[in-house]
Amino acid sequence: MTSGEQITSRTLLERVRDPADRVAWERFYGIYAPLIERFAATHGLSHDEIEDVRDESLARVAAKLPEFEYDPRRGGFRGWLYRIVRGKVVDHLRRAGARNADTRELQTAPDPSPTPDEVWERLWREEHLRYALREVAEHVSERTYQTFRLLLVDELTVADVCERMGMNANQVYKAKARGLAAVRGILERLGVEPDA
Repeated sequence: MTSGEQITSRTLLERVRDPADRVAWERFYGIYAPLIERFAATHGLSHDEIEDVRDESLARVAAKLPEFEYDPRRGGFRGWLYRIVRGKVVDHLRRAGARNADTRELQTAPDPSPTPDEVWERLWREEHLRYALREVAEHVSERTYQTFRLLLVDELTVADVCERMGMNANQVYKAKARGLAAVRGILERLGVEPDA
């Protein structure tokens, strides 16, 4: 994505309605395929089943996207995609005869662990954040990006980053602020509310 190009979640959804828009589909896949895979993995599916859930879900999205109407009151795209993916996960759990009890628990029984809805919400935010972190390199200088990654991804202390990057603390804090601003901007363009 070029720095001047702004693709909001809504714009991306409009663009992927065109199966020939490869750039939009690659961006869409880059954001949502890992989300679907991680959600399927939380239900104990095998690697092959996870890939099947991903592929079946994306095929369903591609088929149904022309009918999809963006309505934030009904959960918007996030809720619509969740219903598709959850349905595919449940289908795979049902097919795995030995896991029928897990399927019933997934659908009905109270469980002290996070609900599928809570897991989906957490993964939704995490995948969008991962995507934004990958994209931030295009929006800041290499030095700022490396400093930002050392602080927030590698979780080094400011003193360690200063030593490694040959910077003073003020420069490190400024790089962190620039990196965070870039991440927030990317998340906002994707239609995701950045956390505080």
